[in-house]
Amino acid sequence: MKNIEKVDTSTIKLPADIQYWEELETYMSREFEQNNIPKDRIMKTLMAVEEIFVNIAAYAYRPEVGDAEICCEVEE
Repeated sequence: MKNIEKVDTSTIKLPADIQYWEELETYMSREFEQNNIPKDRIMKTLMAVEEIFVNIAAYAYRPEVGDAEICCEVEE
């Protein structure tokens, strides 16, 4: 099993496997909350990211498991 790798303060690299969704969700929620993003926007964004991540996990590397690198950037 691969490890989760934090690339920098706004990017995370983890195995593209749905079992890692909770770790990604926690990471992104923390990033958004630290930047005072409203809860409703956090929830909508997390729903979109979950859909994308699940599609990558289900289709991108099968039958292998590759990595997904997610950048979380907040702009004003």
